Amino acid sequence: MAHTDVKDHRQLGNYKNVTTLRGPLNERSIGNTSTPSLVPLLGDATIIANPEDADMVYYKGEMLIGAKVLTDGPYPQSRVPGQSGPGTGRQDFDDLGPAHGKSQKINDGIHDHDKFYGHLLFADGHVSAFSDSGKRDGEWGATSGTNNGYTTAVYDELEGKVYGGWLTKTGLNW
Repeated sequence: MAHTDVKDHRQLGNYKNVTTLRGPLNERSIGNTSTPSLVPLLGDATIIANPEDADMVYYKGEMLIGAKVLTDGPYPQSRVPGQSGPGTGRQDFDDLGPAHGKSQKINDGIHDHDKFYGHLLFADGHVSAFSDSGKRDGEWGATSGTNNGYTTAVYDELEGKVYGGWLTKTGLNW
């Protein structure tokens, strides 16, 4: 299971260091600011063309190309609710994306495939399929935009369908 949130939203850096995180993710923490039907737990990884950009895993002494199933934590944000300076923003879903179906081929130096659909598993147990029809870039990434008066990540395909804000603190709840 993923961790719930960072302990300090002013923290920028390694979001995989468990000493800086709240967790593990549980029903109580999800219920503070969202509903389980909107909180993604894991999903299909985007297909990476260049093995140098992929995450590597060791299996039986051999290094193999791995696939992402979780986020990389939050995007850094220049100004966050409740404080004057930079800190953690919405979740970074860039490593997740389409892995099924066929559509127009993407070949941008990072992605080299024709996949169009990908799935996300949500905290209430359901799975939803999403299409790469927003930006057609091979991932569930975000662009910079304004939401509730803050410059933040706005999801190209997932906006309004997936919760990417803070789970343990109010202020970034969309």
